[in-house]
Amino acid sequence: LVVALARLESVPRPPGWRKGDNEDLHTLQADASTRVRVILQYEKKEMQRDILFLEGEFSRVEGAIIGGRDLVEPEVLTIEEAKLRCTSIRGCKGFTFKGDVTEGALEIHFKDSTEVGGLGSTSFLFKDGETALLEVLKAQHEERFCQDAEELENKGLGEDHFSEYYKRCLREEEPSWDTLSNKVVDEILAATAAAGEAHRDKQRQDADGSAATLSAAPDFKVTVSEQRRRPFRNFITDRDGTVNNYCDRYSSCVQSAYNAAWLSHFARNCTDKAVFVTAAPLGGRPSAEGLLELCVAPRSEFTYTGSKGREYFDHGTQRVLEAMELPQEQRELIDELHRRILALCTQPGNMKFLGIGSGLQRKFGEVTMARNDPAGTVPDPESRRFMAAVRKIKEELDPDGTMLDLHDTGTDMEFFPRATDGRHFDKGTGVICLDQKLHLDVAQGPNLVCGDTGSDVSLVTAVLRLMCGDKMVEAWQERIKKEDEPEVSDPAPPDDLTRAPSTTFPDGKLSFHGSCEGECSPSVQMTAEELEQHRKEEAEKLAKEMEEEREAQEAASRLAVLFVVSPEQHEKTPQLAHKVRRWCEVSGAHCAIVPSPDVLVAALARYANQVAGRSVIEPRAPPQTNGEVSACW
Repeated sequence: LVVALARLESVPRPPGWRKGDNEDLHTLQADASTRVRVILQYEKKEMQRDILFLEGEFSRVEGAIIGGRDLVEPEVLTIEEAKLRCTSIRGCKGFTFKGDVTEGALEIHFKDSTEVGGLGSTSFLFKDGETALLEVLKAQHEERFCQDAEELENKGLGEDHFSEYYKRCLREEEPSWDTLSNKVVDEILAATAAAGEAHRDKQRQDADGSAATLSAAPDFKVTVSEQRRRPFRNFITDRDGTVNNYCDRYSSCVQSAYNAAWLSHFARNCTDKAVFVTAAPLGGRPSAEGLLELCVAPRSEFTYTGSKGREYFDHGTQRVLEAMELPQEQRELIDELHRRILALCTQPGNMKFLGIGSGLQRKFGEVTMARNDPAGTVPDPESRRFMAAVRKIKEELDPDGTMLDLHDTGTDMEFFPRATDGRHFDKGTGVICLDQKLHLDVAQGPNLVCGDTGSDVSLVTAVLRLMCGDKMVEAWQERIKKEDEPEVSDPAPPDDLTRAPSTTFPDGKLSFHGSCEGECSPSVQMTAEELEQHRKEEAEKLAKEMEEEREAQEAASRLAVLFVVSPEQHEKTPQLAHKVRRWCEVSGAHCAIVPSPDVLVAALARYANQVAGRSVIEPRAPPQTNGEVSACW
């Protein structure tokens, strides 16, 4: 990693670049005649973080480590040898020696304390990689989001630069690292896990009678699988922008080691099943690189899915499988589209489009072609020229415009077969298919869902459908829609459950004028007894609906939703945070909005540390030999 970082730093700079300019600005050779300016911030920053995470950090101080005890006998080593030795000794917090630093060997004492005092000695205090990296992430977060008025003024920003974002999106006056982490860990994850445990307790109580009967049988035993120990049943998440920082080039958006370690730690200790649901291609096949090639976490810890959940990697067969079949005609159309666009990219002046932004992605049932990246690497006229050439290919394959749809995001062109029923396959559709294919048992919960864009909201609604039922989710959807699109004028509320005026006739019967919410028609005459019966039925119906909603909300209390909405995302889609939060409010799900993947992933790692009783960099406890299940996973 150190060598790779040095090579990245040596990538040529654009003409006119000087020391003090953007340190991440470089130029890459796109083709024989084209150089493109690129920002290598993601690649360089993630490498720097990985080096810190894997090596830890030593700080030199004057004086001897006077507290604690020697962990091993003193050893004669050079400073560099002592650093390596220190990291290999469990619980070592530093080493100390008499005199000053020299290039030769010294008598080194390895200690379990950081208390320093006295003169005539030198000490090196060690901070493990996880602690050191968390301090860096916290400092970077505080620098960006927790600046005072004077700091903002020095940067040419007004005092209210983040205030609207804090209040409307995060709902925090000052979203410090600790405040957001505590909210995610102590309020959201803990509360959802507690609701799941309460649900399991109720199920166990309901089953006590049958269990007592079964326990009388000589061969009765409770298996580990029946005693779920992990707090969450499913962890369903998007990747880029959610649990992985964004990169301007998909092809170099390789997962960092610390990110893989923390997410795997959470998946292993806190969930039964962890599933990535992304719109990106899955990969895993020749000439079709994708998610599988970009993730470095052990494949056994996660189920990787691509193309919005249409395809997934099966660990048992080690093959890419389909969650939903694609008609042969559409498959051939997408294959031919991909082949022609790839041929177009090999022409002079077009090769650069393969190396910017999303590049060319062959997905299952979809093709994505970049025409620019978020940094605006390609001049707009050149981007439009290339887009016109790609559109021409689409028109050649679909002259009537009846088979292919095109969605232009401003940086990417997304092509997919036109749906006959007018609906498109989204991530929510993918989750429902995967629930059946992978036996996720989403309906039972507890579940954790994470996302960062409007397309990820369908993950939330799909999980709610599985947990609460279609009827209730559609009722909530209608309620939210009415709130977002209020009527011009609302009639005065009715005084009784009949919701219609009435007239009493001499014979004692009542005649209703107007609507009774579809339950009666105008001018229907009813006796007082019939009216009472009608009111009773309406009250029973309302009570039933309220009970159904209560049960649905009790089920949804076993769902945690964590969404990343950065200031940039909030500016582009100001209603996203409100939409996610409103879905959780009406359903009873737990929700937190955080400003970056760093906050989310670090919070998941912290929660996993609590559950496992150790951090990911600490060795696991040895397995017990008495037949009992170890507390460490």
